[in-house]
This record gives sequence, structure tokens and C-alpha cells, in this order.
Amino acid sequence: MTTTQVLERLTKSFLPPPFARTAKRVAVYPRYMAQARACREGFQHFGDRYPQKVLFIAGLPKSGTTWLERMLSSYPGFHDLLIPDVAAYELATGGSHDYDLPRDMFVRFKNMLVVTKMHVHGSPHNVALLHTASVKYVVLYRDLRDVALSHYFYVRQTPWHPEYPLYATLGVSDALLTFADQLLLPFIDWIRSWRQHGDPEMSLVLSYEEMLADTERARGRRTGIVSFVRVSLEIGRTILHPRLKKSISGSLAIS
Repeated sequence: MTTTQVLERLTKSFLPPPFARTAKRVAVYPRYMAQARACREGFQHFGDRYPQKVLFIAGLPKSGTTWLERMLSSYPGFHDLLIPDVAAYELATGGSHDYDLPRDMFVRFKNMLVVTKMHVHGSPHNVALLHTASVKYVVLYRDLRDVALSHYFYVRQTPWHPEYPLYATLGVSDALLTFADQLLLPFIDWIRSWRQHGDPEMSLVLSYEEMLADTERARGRRTGIVSFVRVSLEIGRTILHPRLKKSISGSLAIS
């Protein structure tokens, strides 16, 4: 367990939501400094091994971005890093799916080996920055019904999240309908943005379901945890399915 994970667990366990949000904001910059130092040290020892020094993940929230980030960070020398700008934006607004990257984004990563995962959209601005910096990237998404259920459980367990006071009082059905009213269309737009503006020569588009299927094949069996997750997701899909059929065009259908 990383230092960040330990601190987050302590924050969840011992601080009420308002104090947890303050603690999270205060921790943003010290965490960034520690991550940047690790990325520089990784570059010093392993930088000459890799032609690509920055591994960029653009993921829809709750689509396996942390999972992929941890896999990529296992390469010798690479470390995860989140710039404080986007962290502060997420704490203020509840998400970064509409965030545009700072223009000096990749200049900051000079002499570093970086894995950075963000929920930023595929705006012309963001895609142009990636192209100019010659940074290849992964775009990760997930069935939106499953995103909705994961979002509900995540927010309920995250006292510093701006939506925590709302979701903490809702049952599953009401929470999923709230998601459909507030986030379903913005998340559809997020997927469309990368499809419309992303550069096929610079990117790999991947779904959470594809990653899960590959993992299961590698293991040769389905674990009890995977089976439990799939049963839980079916509940959320049943509730959200009518909203998705109404909101999503045939070109963006979710099976």
C-alpha cells in the first residue's frame, strides 16, 4: 500500500467529511512534490531505457484507470504523478471530465519517467497538446451502466468528494437515477470527444471490459470476486437501461 493510500484510509476513518475535504486539499501539493521526486529519480536510473518518457492515460471515471496506472507504474523507473492543477479542479467540482490541460503540462515532466492518468476529455486543446509533445496515450472507457454503479459506491466511501453529502443519503436506485440526470450525458460527450478528436496514430482505445476479459483468460478462471462484481453490476444495469436507450444514439450504443 502506497503512502497516499495509507493517508486516504486514515482520512476516511477518522475525519468527518468537511475536515476530510480540507485535508485532501492540503495534501495535494506535498503529494505532487513527492511523486515528482520519485519520477526524477526513476529517470536518472532508467531514463535511457525508454523512448517514451511519459505514459498518459485518459480515462472515463470509474473505468479502470487506477488499475491500468498501477500496471504501467510497475515498469522500472516509472511512477504515478498527478499535477496539482487537475487535483484541485476535481476537489472543487467533483470531476475533471471537462478539464482542459495547462499549456505547459508536458514541459513540467522534463527529465522524469511519468505515468499520469486523468479523466480529461478529448477536446481539440487536449489532443493538440498531446500531439505537440509527441505523447502517445491510452483512452479508457467502460459500459456507462457499470460506471454509474461504481460512481455511487466510490462517492459514498469518499468523504472529501463534493457529491458525498448527496450520495450518502441515497439508496442505489435513487443514486443511479441521479447519475443519469447529472452525469450520463456529460459522460457520453466525453466518449464522443475522444472518438471525434483523438489521433488514431497516437492512441490506443481500450475498454475496461476488454482488460477484464484478458485478465480472466490469463488466470484461466473466474474468481469469486469477479463473479460477485458482475452480479452487482447487473442490478445497476437493470435500473439504468431505459435511460441509456433513450440517451444514447445508435452510433454510441452500449451493449
